[in-house]
Amino acid sequence: MQFGSKTILGTLAIGAVALLGSGTAQAERGYFGGNLAFLEYEEESISDSADLTAGYLRLGGNANEYVSGELRLGLGLGEDSVNVSGTTVNVELDTLFGGYIRGGYPVTEEFYPYVIAGITRAELTASVPGVVSISDSGTDTSFGLGADLSVTDNASLNVEYMSWYDKDGTDVSGFSLGASFAF
Repeated sequence: MQFGSKTILGTLAIGAVALLGSGTAQAERGYFGGNLAFLEYEEESISDSADLTAGYLRLGGNANEYVSGELRLGLGLGEDSVNVSGTTVNVELDTLFGGYIRGGYPVTEEFYPYVIAGITRAELTASVPGVVSISDSGTDTSFGLGADLSVTDNASLNVEYMSWYDKDGTDVSGFSLGASFAF
């Protein structure tokens, strides 16, 4: 398992907090929400892939109707196993967090498609039951696209595809569904 690490979160955190702080003051409103993600873990040297599930919270602030900043914090909700040279290896997403910028266009009052980019820090654990367990973490740029679908003035549903991590032969990506609430 190669899940390289590079720490640049200090700069990211300062930038995201500044964006959220200034954005929320100028914006119509901020938002919070949660998503359920259905992810695929692939490693270049392994022909098998793992299907992982995660839940994450979102906290965001709108700079204007086209740009928002968002912080996310997530936890893995299960594990899957892959076959590595005849050995069963369990793979589990432990945590993920990061800061992101979303840019979109309100096509209608109900439909808001967007692109998203930012930096994610994730930790995974791989284990051979009863033999060995290894945790590793890494940081990478993330990007994706999605859409918010308003159901009331203060509530929206969300669908998104995100490439969370793609570095050193390791890829974690997938779809998520969620809801958010304006404040």
